[in-house]
Amino acid sequence: MAIPSTVACRICGTSGATERSIFRSKHEIACRRCGDFSVTFEAAQRLTSPYEPTVLERLAVSSWLRENPGTQLDWGQLESLLSRKYPSVGERAEKLLLAIERQCASIDDQIQVPLQSDGNWDLQAYSWSADRDEVLYLLNEYLVGEKKWLVLISQIPNTYVISPRGHDHLDELRRIDIDSVQGFCAMWFDSSMNVVWKDAIAPAIIAAGYEPVRVDKIEHSNRIDDEILAQLRRSRFVVADFTDHRHGVYFEAGFALGLGRTVIWTVREDELAKTHFDNRQYNFILWRESNLPKLRDSLANRIVALLGQGPRRT
Repeated sequence: MAIPSTVACRICGTSGATERSIFRSKHEIACRRCGDFSVTFEAAQRLTSPYEPTVLERLAVSSWLRENPGTQLDWGQLESLLSRKYPSVGERAEKLLLAIERQCASIDDQIQVPLQSDGNWDLQAYSWSADRDEVLYLLNEYLVGEKKWLVLISQIPNTYVISPRGHDHLDELRRIDIDSVQGFCAMWFDSSMNVVWKDAIAPAIIAAGYEPVRVDKIEHSNRIDDEILAQLRRSRFVVADFTDHRHGVYFEAGFALGLGRTVIWTVREDELAKTHFDNRQYNFILWRESNLPKLRDSLANRIVALLGQGPRRT
């Protein structure tokens, strides 16, 4: 086994990372920004010329790795991460607020953000920020100024405390609406999936006593991504079908888990092996187009087993 060496991180370029190469397998890396992860030799080639990602793409992968410690990054997963939509400023601010709360042992703990240029690596990674200046913008202009979720105690050094309004918002982010009757479905919006929705997924949610929601079936005037996040917040649970492995489904399932929602995992039987390895730990309901009644019954039973019979039982 190779002796670890000190290098610049292959993902974010931060100096001082330690790397150990496992023969014909992978690079194991510990980085101040990305955390601990490994990358296969094939995926590492994707990070070099002529395929080299942009700075923003690298930052996105780095922050995702920090949120998912211990990941083994392969070529397919890296490709998916590089094509993901970057979080909005509002989402990044919420991620930063959650990261600050994790560093607090009590509700009135104060947190300091170093003034030096490399700053707090945890906060940079969790807020998907390029540098300390972006962290300070999110802190001062958004969390303190716009939302008043933080209070600035001192500017030298930069010292903050979570406000009562901030604690209320943190509770809201984690709250599961036990009165919600809505079951959200994240899936591939291809015409070939219409029969799966109509004959299996929607009837299963109804049979379990809940109201099925698919964002392309809702009349709204908001941006589609904002409407998806709003519907996820309103939902009691999420059915995530990974057939065709749409990037949006991975994002929506992860967002729902972050909110504390129950996620029920489904995929067409022949595509299970294609799901990213960090999702394979979950208990997928497998289905075939030739037997959609089985999917309907299995899904309804899983919903009731996890959440109980809903109030809209027919």
